[in-house]
Amino acid sequence: MNCDLLITRELWMNLIMNNYEIITIVLQALTLIATIAISVVLYLLNNKQKEKENRLKNEQLAKAFIIDNSDINDYIPICIIASALNRHKNHHRELYNKFNKLSDDVQKEVIKQCNYDIDLIKGTEWVAKSIDYVNKFLNDNDLGNGCNNYLYDNGKYLHYAIRQYADKEYDDRCYNRKYKNPFPSKKIGFHGDKCLEYLIDFDNYCDDYMFYVIRSIREDFKIYKSERIAPKPIKYLEIVENLPCATNEEVCYWVLDFVNFFSIYIINTMPSGYPSEYMSDAKIETYEDKYYDVMISLYLLYALIICKIK
Repeated sequence: MNCDLLITRELWMNLIMNNYEIITIVLQALTLIATIAISVVLYLLNNKQKEKENRLKNEQLAKAFIIDNSDINDYIPICIIASALNRHKNHHRELYNKFNKLSDDVQKEVIKQCNYDIDLIKGTEWVAKSIDYVNKFLNDNDLGNGCNNYLYDNGKYLHYAIRQYADKEYDDRCYNRKYKNPFPSKKIGFHGDKCLEYLIDFDNYCDDYMFYVIRSIREDFKIYKSERIAPKPIKYLEIVENLPCATNEEVCYWVLDFVNFFSIYIINTMPSGYPSEYMSDAKIETYEDKYYDVMISLYLLYALIICKIK
């Protein structure tokens, strides 16, 4: 009897010890979980506090930058392009250098505070693709780019603007009226259907040519498909500006002009047209300014059309 009692007592003691060990392990596990949970919460709270501090810091830095550079609002789109293409270049316009020195987060805050709905641009692969697209458009529509392809070698003459002539003054010779206008006068504000041969600038000639020769299906406009009556734009440009004998700077000027015109023209064939948020009152004073202005059009051509082509 005493032996049975001893055995029973020993079994109970072992059971109690086993339960104690289990309870201890469970308590230790719960303690570990609670410790981890508290650590995670503290980490997240700390991160949230740091994010708030960084956000406030960036807001102050952006505010100070805008105050110190009162003309920044007019140059936001160009600054974004300059930063995307030449972040580490010493630019002629000091505003580009100042903007490039800002961190991405501060740049974004500057853009936001200037009330622009534009993202920073990453990568540069779009440049070559957009130039190729414009070149193909010129060739597909037979606009006179065939004999002397001014966009060869990835748009060499286009890039001369930033590589060789960045600080050179960009004049307004593109507005000179040197091109005979063979198209119906009513298109440009006159009355009647009579064709006039007064002079217009190159961009207006291109605009009329695209309207009457490329896009129109009217029978009475077919006469303008004759090159004798309406020369192809790029070929006409060659003749009037004597491009085969022109300097590299002169060729660069006109390549910038027609690439910009046809990029914008293609964009405007879209229902949404040219995005208003990329329009600005920036003064184009140098080839550097003009180069980045043209790059905006090429980027939009890529973002709105090219990258959506499957």
